[in-house]
Amino acid sequence: MRDIIFQSSIPKRDKITLTPKEFEDGQRNDENFNVLLHKTADIALNIFNQPGLILEFGAGTGLFSKVYVPNYQNSKIVISEPDEDFLKTIPSKFPRNDNILYVQALAEEFHWQDKFDVILGSEAYHHVPDQNKRKLFTNFHNLLKDHGYLIIGDNFIPDYNPKNPEDRINALHKFLDPYIKEKIKTGDLGGVRSFQYALKQAESGVMEYKTSLEVFENYSKEAGFVIVRKEELSNDIKNSGGYCIYVLQK
Repeated sequence: MRDIIFQSSIPKRDKITLTPKEFEDGQRNDENFNVLLHKTADIALNIFNQPGLILEFGAGTGLFSKVYVPNYQNSKIVISEPDEDFLKTIPSKFPRNDNILYVQALAEEFHWQDKFDVILGSEAYHHVPDQNKRKLFTNFHNLLKDHGYLIIGDNFIPDYNPKNPEDRINALHKFLDPYIKEKIKTGDLGGVRSFQYALKQAESGVMEYKTSLEVFENYSKEAGFVIVRKEELSNDIKNSGGYCIYVLQK
């Protein structure tokens, strides 16, 4: 296994209690999750299809990495993830890829000597604590080359009042409850466990920090990004929540 460069680790309170296998089992049969991964990779390739320096943040166990890495065999790729146990599972997925470096780091604290052409993240943004989200976007803005791209695919909750914690919890239920009911109906126990876990963590203010589209856009614009593409994969996200991909440019 290739050496892992250490920068920073996930705070104990935000460490995922699911094992890497339990995490992957919960995502494997989630159609929305898999559509998001592939669509984000397709958009990234459409936006940037030449050799360069690419950063993936919040890589988890490398499920998104497996989708986009084959598109960039002539690029240098840095895959980062703050959870050591999850990060250690990724190199085995790319035994022949000498163009990949692995870094254990929190996205908002990640640093590098060179500027990136593209920064990618799928299902990672919502794991960054609210108090660190402005720092996240500012850091990414600093890490990118001029006119570089930040491409984020994630799930978002319905609009809520950011100053009202109870309103946000209600929005979380409005988004997640239908998915839990669907997984129960289809007998997908891994999916049920995964979504119930996410909801419990969000209610406890730990590890799950989903926002609305409006909140996301405000953070990105404050950091100096321009939204050049926005692709909603779900209907009526503002009222029901769902999946969306953003392409931001420095």
